[in-house]
Amino acid sequence: MLASSNKIALIKLLTAMKTLALTLFFIALMYGEGLAGIPSWVTSPPEEEHVFTVVGVATGRTIEEARRSAVMDAALQIVQYIEDVVQVKGSKIRTEIEHKLMEEVKFSTREIPLRGGLIKEWSFRKVDEGYECFVLVQYPKGEIKKIKRDLQKEKEVLREEGRVAIIKGDLAWKKGRIGKALRLFTQARELSRDIPDTQLRLQAGKRIVSLLKSLEILPISERYQTVKASKDLRPLAIHIVSHVNEEEIPAIDVPVKFIMKNHAHEHSVSLTTDENGEAWIYPSQLGIDKGAGLYHVNVVIDQSLFDTNGLAGDKLPSGGIDFTIKVLPVFNHLRVLVIVDELNIGVASNESIVGQSLSEALLQAGFRIIALHEIGRTNMERLRKALRRDSLWPVRPELASQVRLVIYGSASTRRGSSNMGIAISAHADVYVKAIDMESGEIIAQKNVTGMRGFGDTLKIAGIRALKKASEIVSEDFVEQIVLWKESREISE
Repeated sequence: MLASSNKIALIKLLTAMKTLALTLFFIALMYGEGLAGIPSWVTSPPEEEHVFTVVGVATGRTIEEARRSAVMDAALQIVQYIEDVVQVKGSKIRTEIEHKLMEEVKFSTREIPLRGGLIKEWSFRKVDEGYECFVLVQYPKGEIKKIKRDLQKEKEVLREEGRVAIIKGDLAWKKGRIGKALRLFTQARELSRDIPDTQLRLQAGKRIVSLLKSLEILPISERYQTVKASKDLRPLAIHIVSHVNEEEIPAIDVPVKFIMKNHAHEHSVSLTTDENGEAWIYPSQLGIDKGAGLYHVNVVIDQSLFDTNGLAGDKLPSGGIDFTIKVLPVFNHLRVLVIVDELNIGVASNESIVGQSLSEALLQAGFRIIALHEIGRTNMERLRKALRRDSLWPVRPELASQVRLVIYGSASTRRGSSNMGIAISAHADVYVKAIDMESGEIIAQKNVTGMRGFGDTLKIAGIRALKKASEIVSEDFVEQIVLWKESREISE
């Protein structure tokens, strides 16, 4: 019984080996001389007068992959030859040739060659990496001449388009249509690269430089503006002209950029000039609100929209004009005391991050911040005890003459997650309220919990969380106090 089973297994094995041998035979028959070695035409390609002959060589994990790569290699050689003969950039030609060859690959075999095709022979052999494939391609030289003629015609068409673009650009310039003129000159310069045409590129480049140099930005609104924080800011307005033949032409449709820089902050808005060559913007659009501070606004022509690459940098205009806005705080003489007890991961902070942020925001809004020592150590201790007990009545009458508002609160951080070791997080919780010492009422209150910060250490993560929380608290909290002050003034 066992012998019979072994016999059956042996028969199956011999049958499988026979099937494999037949498969390999038909593969060899279909795909060429791959198992026999390298064909002679690989090392000695046939030379013919009317064709350009190349041999593409490539390897791949499969026969089909190697053959396709070999075809791409042959296409690259043909394009390089055409580039040398015709003197053009052959990206478009390469795409067309690759497409032709790939179409032939779908149908061509060794036994059934494609009549009139470019692929004449192909073969492969087994190598360590998989398969190495060889493709013999013959490209008619007459076709190369035809490509040269077609490209010459295309060059003339593009060259004419470039010339027309420059003529139209000159006309637009004379009418003050500066944006349109710049776009047309840029179009001509881009066409000059495709041809290529050095003369056209230089002409278009000179037009761009001349036009940009002819532009001048003039202020309409005053360049230095000083207002109080309670007043509305006036718009910033500019007028752009183009100096042509000793005339000033309003420059229409010119892209300009208003850039506001204030300390570490920068904000920009892009506009285009109108039919009068003017552009204007509200300061609030640049992030300049009624908060006190010194703001600088630079207005420049936005050259990023035009092709200025390769043009001499010293020939292009730069700088533009500047506006300065000084917003003065409105001092209301309300004395404010800020007390924020702060712990960062259980450790008391010498200077409260939240308290400092609140003080700065209140100062900018015009309030007078008094130091802790101004009310005396004894009064300070009594005030702290009263605040903790939530009972200000015993000390309020005495301190009301020294302090009108007391900002009292607490800030602390707690451990977050380790984020798989990449960064450590901490969460900040902040609670603050403003108390009117005359009435004892809470006139403003703000709580922020779970504000997250990240850092390499838990301490740094806590500091960053406190800074984020302080920004949110300060902005909203000060607004509440300002509204309380304004409503109080109206009622009085």
